[in-house]
Amino acid sequence: MLNRIWFHRAAACALALTSLSLCALGQRIGRSRSGEVSLAVEASARFFPLAEGNSWTYNIDRFGPEEGVTVSVGAPVEMHGVAYFPVRGFAADEALLRADANGRVLQYIAEEGREALWYDFSLPIGGTWTPQTPDDCTGPATIGARNETASLPAGVFRETVTVEYGPGGCADAGIGEEVFAAGIGLVRRTETTIAGPRTMQLARARVGGRTIESAGLSFSVKIDRPSYVHGANGVAATLHASVTAENSSDIPLALTFPSPQLFDLSIRNEKGETVYTWSADKLFPAVVTDITLGRRVFEVEIPLEISGRPLPDGMYVVEAWMVQPREKLYSGSVPFMIRSGTE
Repeated sequence: MLNRIWFHRAAACALALTSLSLCALGQRIGRSRSGEVSLAVEASARFFPLAEGNSWTYNIDRFGPEEGVTVSVGAPVEMHGVAYFPVRGFAADEALLRADANGRVLQYIAEEGREALWYDFSLPIGGTWTPQTPDDCTGPATIGARNETASLPAGVFRETVTVEYGPGGCADAGIGEEVFAAGIGLVRRTETTIAGPRTMQLARARVGGRTIESAGLSFSVKIDRPSYVHGANGVAATLHASVTAENSSDIPLALTFPSPQLFDLSIRNEKGETVYTWSADKLFPAVVTDITLGRRVFEVEIPLEISGRPLPDGMYVVEAWMVQPREKLYSGSVPFMIRSGTE
Protein backbone atom coordinates (compact mmCIF):
# COMPACT_ATOMS: atom_id res chain seq x y z
CA MET A 1 0.00 0.00 0.00
CA LEU A 2 1.07 3.60 -0.45
CA ASN A 3 1.88 4.08 3.20
CA ARG A 4 3.62 0.74 3.45
CA ILE A 5 5.85 1.33 0.48
CA TRP A 6 6.42 5.00 1.13
CA PHE A 7 6.94 5.08 4.86
CA HIS A 8 7.55 1.59 6.19
CA ARG A 9 9.77 -0.42 3.89
CA ALA A 10 11.32 -2.02 6.93
CA ALA A 11 11.56 -1.38 10.65
CA ALA A 12 15.23 -0.57 10.20
CA CYS A 13 14.35 2.44 8.03
CA ALA A 14 14.42 4.84 10.96
CA LEU A 15 15.48 7.72 8.76
CA ALA A 16 12.40 7.26 6.61
CA LEU A 17 10.28 7.73 9.68
CA THR A 18 11.91 10.95 10.78
CA SER A 19 12.27 12.68 7.39
CA LEU A 20 11.05 12.42 3.85
CA SER A 21 14.15 10.43 2.85
CA LEU A 22 12.98 6.90 2.18
CA CYS A 23 14.61 3.53 1.85
CA ALA A 24 14.79 2.18 -1.68
CA LEU A 25 12.11 -0.14 -2.94
CA GLY A 26 14.80 -2.46 -4.27
CA GLN A 27 15.84 -2.83 -7.87
CA ARG A 28 14.25 -0.41 -10.28
CA ILE A 29 11.13 -1.88 -11.76
CA GLY A 30 11.70 -2.97 -15.34
CA ARG A 31 8.91 -2.32 -17.81
CA SER A 32 8.16 -2.62 -21.49
CA ARG A 33 6.27 -0.26 -23.75
CA SER A 34 4.95 -0.85 -27.23
CA GLY A 35 3.12 1.50 -29.51
CA GLU A 36 1.69 -1.46 -31.39
CA VAL A 37 -0.08 -2.95 -28.40
CA SER A 38 -3.42 -1.51 -27.42
CA LEU A 39 -3.38 -1.33 -23.65
CA ALA A 40 -6.67 -2.30 -22.05
CA VAL A 41 -6.52 0.16 -19.17
CA GLU A 42 -8.99 -1.03 -16.56
CA ALA A 43 -11.36 1.37 -14.90
CA SER A 44 -9.67 3.09 -11.98
CA ALA A 45 -11.10 2.65 -8.52
CA ARG A 46 -13.17 5.67 -7.57
CA PHE A 47 -11.18 6.09 -4.38
CA PHE A 48 -7.75 5.68 -5.98
CA PRO A 49 -7.84 7.41 -9.39
CA LEU A 50 -4.96 6.27 -11.59
CA ALA A 51 -4.49 8.31 -14.77
CA GLU A 52 -1.50 9.93 -16.41
CA GLY A 53 -0.96 13.44 -15.05
CA ASN A 54 -2.76 12.96 -11.76
CA SER A 55 -0.88 14.39 -8.79
CA TRP A 56 -1.41 15.03 -5.10
CA THR A 57 0.47 17.33 -2.72
CA TYR A 58 0.22 16.74 1.03
CA ASN A 59 1.10 18.87 4.02
CA ILE A 60 2.62 17.14 7.04
CA ASP A 61 1.73 18.76 10.35
CA ARG A 62 5.09 18.15 12.02
CA PHE A 63 6.96 19.99 9.26
CA GLY A 64 4.68 23.01 8.86
CA PRO A 65 2.34 24.15 6.09
CA GLU A 66 5.08 24.73 3.50
CA GLU A 67 6.51 21.23 3.73
CA GLY A 68 5.12 17.99 2.43
CA VAL A 69 5.27 15.42 -0.32
CA THR A 70 3.96 15.26 -3.87
CA VAL A 71 2.82 12.09 -5.59
CA SER A 72 2.43 11.84 -9.38
CA VAL A 73 1.21 9.32 -11.92
CA GLY A 74 3.01 8.68 -15.20
CA ALA A 75 1.96 7.22 -18.54
CA PRO A 76 0.62 3.64 -18.46
CA VAL A 77 3.04 0.85 -19.35
CA GLU A 78 2.44 -2.74 -20.39
CA MET A 79 3.50 -5.74 -18.36
CA HIS A 80 2.44 -9.08 -19.86
CA GLY A 81 -0.48 -7.47 -21.62
CA VAL A 82 -1.75 -5.60 -18.55
CA ALA A 83 -1.53 -1.82 -18.13
CA TYR A 84 0.02 -0.36 -14.99
CA PHE A 85 0.65 3.21 -13.97
CA PRO A 86 4.04 4.27 -12.52
CA VAL A 87 3.41 6.16 -9.27
CA ARG A 88 6.26 8.38 -8.11
CA GLY A 89 6.73 10.62 -5.13
CA PHE A 90 7.31 9.07 -1.74
CA ALA A 91 9.62 6.20 -2.61
CA ALA A 92 13.12 6.20 -3.97
CA ASP A 93 11.73 4.20 -6.88
CA GLU A 94 8.38 4.07 -8.59
CA ALA A 95 5.62 1.56 -8.01
CA LEU A 96 3.61 0.07 -10.89
CA LEU A 97 -0.07 0.11 -9.96
CA ARG A 98 -3.41 -0.70 -11.46
CA ALA A 99 -6.94 -0.34 -10.12
CA ASP A 100 -9.50 -2.90 -11.21
CA ALA A 101 -13.22 -2.42 -11.81
CA ASN A 102 -14.00 -3.95 -8.42
CA GLY A 103 -12.20 -1.23 -6.49
CA ARG A 104 -9.00 -3.10 -5.69
CA VAL A 105 -5.57 -1.47 -6.11
CA LEU A 106 -2.73 -3.83 -7.01
CA GLN A 107 1.01 -3.43 -7.44
CA TYR A 108 3.03 -5.37 -10.00
CA ILE A 109 6.24 -6.69 -8.43
CA ALA A 110 8.52 -7.23 -11.41
CA GLU A 111 11.24 -9.22 -9.65
CA GLU A 112 8.68 -11.75 -8.49
CA GLY A 113 6.38 -11.62 -11.51
CA ARG A 114 3.23 -11.24 -9.42
CA GLU A 115 0.69 -8.74 -8.15
CA ALA A 116 0.28 -7.63 -4.54
CA LEU A 117 -2.93 -6.24 -3.07
CA TRP A 118 -2.71 -2.74 -1.62
CA TYR A 119 -6.35 -1.75 -1.10
CA ASP A 120 -9.80 -3.32 -1.44
CA PHE A 121 -12.41 -0.56 -1.51
CA SER A 122 -15.13 -3.01 -2.52
CA LEU A 123 -15.52 -4.38 1.00
CA PRO A 124 -18.36 -3.29 3.30
CA ILE A 125 -17.81 -1.58 6.64
CA GLY A 126 -15.97 -4.08 8.83
CA GLY A 127 -14.45 -5.85 5.82
CA THR A 128 -10.80 -6.77 6.39
CA TRP A 129 -7.82 -7.68 4.24
CA THR A 130 -4.11 -8.19 4.78
CA PRO A 131 -1.99 -5.70 2.82
CA GLN A 132 0.53 -7.68 0.78
CA THR A 133 3.62 -5.63 1.49
CA PRO A 134 7.14 -6.74 2.46
CA ASP A 135 7.58 -4.64 5.61
CA ASP A 136 6.78 -5.70 9.16
CA CYS A 137 5.03 -2.49 10.20
CA THR A 138 1.82 -3.06 8.26
CA GLY A 139 -1.12 -4.33 10.26
CA PRO A 140 -4.41 -5.73 8.97
CA ALA A 141 -6.65 -3.24 7.17
CA THR A 142 -10.37 -2.73 7.82
CA ILE A 143 -13.00 -0.55 6.19
CA GLY A 144 -13.85 1.52 9.25
CA ALA A 145 -16.42 3.96 7.87
CA ARG A 146 -18.02 5.36 4.74
CA ASN A 147 -19.28 8.84 3.88
CA GLU A 148 -17.90 10.58 6.95
CA THR A 149 -17.18 14.25 6.20
CA ALA A 150 -13.47 15.14 5.98
CA SER A 151 -12.62 18.85 6.27
CA LEU A 152 -9.10 19.46 4.97
CA PRO A 153 -6.95 22.28 3.56
CA ALA A 154 -7.94 21.18 0.03
CA GLY A 155 -11.66 21.25 0.74
CA VAL A 156 -14.56 19.41 2.36
CA PHE A 157 -15.12 15.83 1.18
CA ARG A 158 -18.29 13.90 2.02
CA GLU A 159 -18.15 10.74 -0.10
CA THR A 160 -15.30 9.01 1.68
CA VAL A 161 -13.93 5.66 2.78
CA THR A 162 -11.96 5.32 6.00
CA VAL A 163 -9.38 2.53 6.28
CA GLU A 164 -8.24 1.61 9.78
CA TYR A 165 -5.14 -0.44 10.56
CA GLY A 166 -4.39 -2.81 13.38
CA PRO A 167 -0.94 -3.11 14.95
CA GLY A 168 1.86 -4.46 12.81
CA GLY A 169 5.26 -5.76 13.75
CA CYS A 170 6.76 -2.39 14.75
CA ALA A 171 6.16 -0.92 18.18
CA ASP A 172 6.94 2.67 17.18
CA ALA A 173 5.87 2.77 13.52
CA GLY A 174 2.69 2.17 11.60
CA ILE A 175 -0.35 3.71 9.95
CA GLY A 176 -3.38 4.27 12.12
CA GLU A 177 -5.93 5.51 9.63
CA GLU A 178 -6.34 6.67 6.03
CA VAL A 179 -9.24 8.56 4.46
CA PHE A 180 -9.99 8.42 0.73
CA ALA A 181 -12.43 10.65 -1.16
CA ALA A 182 -14.35 9.54 -4.24
CA GLY A 183 -12.82 10.85 -7.45
CA ILE A 184 -9.88 12.33 -5.52
CA GLY A 185 -7.89 9.61 -3.74
CA LEU A 186 -6.02 9.71 -0.45
CA VAL A 187 -6.87 12.90 1.45
CA ARG A 188 -5.61 12.20 4.98
CA ARG A 189 -3.32 9.75 6.77
CA THR A 190 -2.39 9.47 10.46
CA GLU A 191 0.55 7.40 11.60
CA THR A 192 2.91 6.65 14.44
CA THR A 193 6.64 7.28 14.01
CA ILE A 194 9.64 7.10 16.31
CA ALA A 195 9.44 10.91 16.45
CA GLY A 196 5.80 10.89 17.54
CA PRO A 197 2.41 10.99 15.80
CA ARG A 198 2.16 12.54 12.37
CA THR A 199 -0.75 13.59 10.16
CA MET A 200 -0.57 14.06 6.41
CA GLN A 201 -3.37 16.03 4.72
CA LEU A 202 -4.13 16.83 1.10
CA ALA A 203 -3.30 20.43 0.24
CA ARG A 204 -4.01 20.32 -3.50
CA ALA A 205 -4.45 17.82 -6.28
CA ARG A 206 -4.82 17.54 -10.02
CA VAL A 207 -7.08 14.63 -10.87
CA GLY A 208 -8.70 13.95 -14.22
CA GLY A 209 -7.63 17.33 -15.57
CA ARG A 210 -9.19 19.35 -12.78
CA THR A 211 -7.43 21.09 -9.90
CA ILE A 212 -8.58 20.72 -6.31
CA GLU A 213 -7.27 23.13 -3.70
CA SER A 214 -8.51 25.20 -0.82
CA ALA A 215 -10.48 28.36 -1.49
CA GLY A 216 -9.06 31.69 -0.40
CA LEU A 217 -7.08 34.75 -1.39
CA SER A 218 -3.51 34.49 -2.67
CA PHE A 219 -0.78 36.36 -4.49
CA SER A 220 2.40 34.68 -5.66
CA VAL A 221 5.34 34.86 -8.03
CA LYS A 222 6.94 31.77 -9.55
CA ILE A 223 10.07 31.48 -11.69
CA ASP A 224 11.00 28.63 -13.98
CA ARG A 225 14.18 27.54 -12.16
CA PRO A 226 16.30 28.32 -9.07
CA SER A 227 19.51 29.16 -10.98
CA TYR A 228 20.52 30.49 -14.39
CA VAL A 229 23.70 30.21 -16.47
CA HIS A 230 24.49 32.67 -19.25
CA GLY A 231 25.17 31.27 -22.69
CA ALA A 232 28.33 31.49 -24.74
CA ASN A 233 29.49 34.69 -26.45
CA GLY A 234 27.88 36.92 -23.84
CA VAL A 235 24.29 35.78 -24.42
CA ALA A 236 22.29 36.50 -21.26
CA ALA A 237 20.06 33.85 -19.74
CA THR A 238 16.30 34.49 -19.71
CA LEU A 239 14.08 34.17 -16.66
CA HIS A 240 10.40 33.31 -17.01
CA ALA A 241 8.15 34.54 -14.21
CA SER A 242 4.48 33.83 -13.54
CA VAL A 243 2.63 36.28 -11.31
CA THR A 244 -0.69 35.00 -9.98
CA ALA A 245 -3.39 36.87 -8.07
CA GLU A 246 -6.48 34.85 -7.12
CA ASN A 247 -9.59 35.13 -5.00
CA SER A 248 -11.34 31.75 -4.94
CA SER A 249 -13.33 32.50 -1.79
CA ASP A 250 -17.07 33.17 -1.81
CA ILE A 251 -16.52 36.81 -0.82
CA PRO A 252 -16.02 39.20 -3.80
CA LEU A 253 -12.88 41.36 -3.75
CA ALA A 254 -12.99 44.72 -5.56
CA LEU A 255 -9.64 46.37 -6.32
CA THR A 256 -8.89 49.85 -7.66
CA PHE A 257 -5.76 50.74 -9.67
CA PRO A 258 -4.53 54.20 -10.73
CA SER A 259 -4.01 52.95 -14.32
CA PRO A 260 -4.60 49.82 -16.44
CA GLN A 261 -1.32 48.49 -15.03
CA LEU A 262 -2.32 45.80 -12.53
CA PHE A 263 1.09 44.52 -11.42
CA ASP A 264 4.78 45.31 -11.44
CA LEU A 265 7.93 43.27 -10.94
CA SER A 266 11.54 43.99 -10.04
CA ILE A 267 14.86 42.19 -9.59
CA ARG A 268 17.31 43.13 -6.82
CA ASN A 269 20.92 42.05 -6.39
CA GLU A 270 22.68 41.00 -3.17
CA LYS A 271 23.24 44.66 -2.24
CA GLY A 272 19.54 45.39 -2.44
CA GLU A 273 19.98 47.41 -5.64
CA THR A 274 17.19 47.21 -8.20
CA VAL A 275 18.67 46.00 -11.49
CA TYR A 276 15.40 45.49 -13.38
CA THR A 277 11.87 46.86 -13.25
CA TRP A 278 9.24 45.43 -15.57
CA SER A 279 7.33 48.72 -16.03
CA ALA A 280 10.42 50.89 -16.61
CA ASP A 281 10.02 50.91 -20.41
CA LYS A 282 6.21 50.93 -20.49
CA LEU A 283 3.60 53.69 -20.51
CA PHE A 284 0.11 53.41 -19.04
CA PRO A 285 -2.66 56.01 -19.32
CA ALA A 286 -3.76 57.66 -16.08
CA VAL A 287 -7.17 56.00 -16.12
CA VAL A 288 -8.54 54.60 -12.87
CA THR A 289 -9.21 50.90 -13.32
CA ASP A 290 -11.57 48.83 -11.15
CA ILE A 291 -11.64 45.03 -11.19
CA THR A 292 -13.31 42.27 -9.21
CA LEU A 293 -10.53 39.81 -8.60
CA GLY A 294 -11.07 36.25 -9.72
CA ARG A 295 -7.89 34.73 -11.07
CA ARG A 296 -5.27 36.76 -12.96
CA VAL A 297 -2.01 35.28 -14.24
CA PHE A 298 0.71 37.44 -15.79
CA GLU A 299 3.60 35.85 -17.70
CA VAL A 300 6.89 37.73 -18.01
CA GLU A 301 10.09 36.92 -19.95
CA ILE A 302 13.11 38.75 -18.52
CA PRO A 303 16.58 38.81 -20.13
CA LEU A 304 19.05 38.80 -17.22
CA GLU A 305 21.14 41.71 -18.45
CA ILE A 306 21.79 45.43 -18.03
CA SER A 307 22.39 47.55 -21.11
CA GLY A 308 23.02 44.42 -23.15
CA ARG A 309 25.54 42.92 -20.72
CA PRO A 310 24.68 39.77 -18.71
CA LEU A 311 24.10 40.28 -14.99
CA PRO A 312 27.11 39.19 -12.90
CA ASP A 313 27.14 36.01 -10.83
CA GLY A 314 25.40 36.18 -7.49
CA MET A 315 22.12 35.88 -5.62
CA TYR A 316 19.10 37.89 -6.78
CA VAL A 317 15.49 38.30 -5.69
CA VAL A 318 12.43 38.64 -7.92
CA GLU A 319 9.60 40.59 -6.32
CA ALA A 320 6.14 41.18 -7.78
CA TRP A 321 3.19 43.16 -6.45
CA MET A 322 -0.22 44.53 -7.34
CA VAL A 323 -0.04 48.22 -8.29
CA GLN A 324 -2.59 49.93 -6.06
CA PRO A 325 -2.65 53.26 -4.22
CA ARG A 326 -1.12 51.40 -1.27
CA GLU A 327 1.91 50.02 -3.06
CA LYS A 328 2.84 46.35 -2.46
CA LEU A 329 -0.26 45.59 -0.41
CA TYR A 330 -0.32 42.30 -2.33
CA SER A 331 3.22 41.07 -3.01
CA GLY A 332 5.46 38.03 -3.25
CA SER A 333 9.14 37.29 -3.84
CA VAL A 334 11.49 34.41 -4.63
CA PRO A 335 15.31 34.21 -4.81
CA PHE A 336 17.43 32.85 -7.62
CA MET A 337 21.11 32.44 -8.49
CA ILE A 338 23.16 33.46 -11.52
CA ARG A 339 26.39 31.49 -11.85
CA SER A 340 29.10 30.85 -14.41
CA GLY A 341 29.91 27.51 -15.98
CA THR A 342 27.78 24.65 -17.24
CA GLU A 343 24.62 23.45 -15.53
